[in-house]
Amino acid sequence: MRNTMGKLITCITLLLFLISCSQKVEEPTFVHTVFFWMKDDLTEEEAKFFEEGMEKLGQTPSIHSYKWGKPAGTPRDVVDNSYTYAWIVEFANTEDHDAYQEDPIHVKFIEESSDLWTKVQVYDTILE
Repeated sequence: MRNTMGKLITCITLLLFLISCSQKVEEPTFVHTVFFWMKDDLTEEEAKFFEEGMEKLGQTPSIHSYKWGKPAGTPRDVVDNSYTYAWIVEFANTEDHDAYQEDPIHVKFIEESSDLWTKVQVYDTILE
C-alpha cells in the first residue's frame, strides 16, 4: 500500500509538471516606447512625482513588462539625447496595448503629469 501511494504521488507530480511545461507563455509582441521632454524649470519634487507616476503606471494590468530611464548620453550623431525620460513598455499583443490606452491608471497619469512635459514622442513597434 505504501509503495503504491508513493508511486501515485510521483505520477501525479510528474503529470502536473508536464502539463505546466506544455502551457505556452505568450511572449510580448508589441513595444510601446514613449519619450518625454520635460519643462525646463522642472523641480526635483516634480521629477520625483513624475518618476513615481511611471512606477504606478507600470501596475496597469495589461502591461507585460516596463522600464523607464534617462538618456545614456551616447556621443554619436545618430543618437538623440535631447529627451528627459524614456518609458518602454511591452505588451503581449495589440489588444493589451489598446486596453492600456484606456485604462484608468494611464488616464490618471496623463491628467496628473501632462503639465510637467513640453513634448511627447511615441514609437510603437510590432516585434517579428
